[in-house]
Amino acid sequence: MAMTTQSTEVAPLAYRKIVYHSAKYMSSTVIGILVGTTRERVEDVIPFVHHWHTLSPMTEAGMALVEAHTAKHHQQILGLYEVPEHLAQKDVSPTTAALAETLATRMGHAPLLFNLNGTKLMDIRGAIDATVQGRTVQVQVPQPESLALALRQELGQGVFQFLYDWDDHLENTQLDWLTNPDLA
Repeated sequence: MAMTTQSTEVAPLAYRKIVYHSAKYMSSTVIGILVGTTRERVEDVIPFVHHWHTLSPMTEAGMALVEAHTAKHHQQILGLYEVPEHLAQKDVSPTTAALAETLATRMGHAPLLFNLNGTKLMDIRGAIDATVQGRTVQVQVPQPESLALALRQELGQGVFQFLYDWDDHLENTQLDWLTNPDLA
């Protein structure tokens, strides 16, 4: 029996938010939630943390809010993304691994994990190392050249400053980190 390679497509908005999250907190590891209606397409992401990289009651509270939000919008949590602070880091952090275990228990199956290479984010191709249970997942980002051009312009304009994550929300509860409406 031949093994088939799983593949997923990442919507341009989802990829943009990952890049913005990384750009806003360049000296930190950033972790977020992959969201969609099927495992074949990451339609959006919810930026999660940049500061608190340990599992804690606050992390659990944030995950509960994400679960409620995705259920309300008929979406599902597909997995996690991480852009590591240390560019040479090849594996997800212990925090992301622990969050993945928690998600696997809640979802009933292994989550999709994106470990992104911060030095390749603007190239798009080759930036995402995606796995499910250690097995490689092929990732497609539509129209990478035009997306890269748009990202360069938007980063130059400071658009990333309007992206918020759970950590930001804990400091200012007026910030809508679940939808980031200024980026939609």
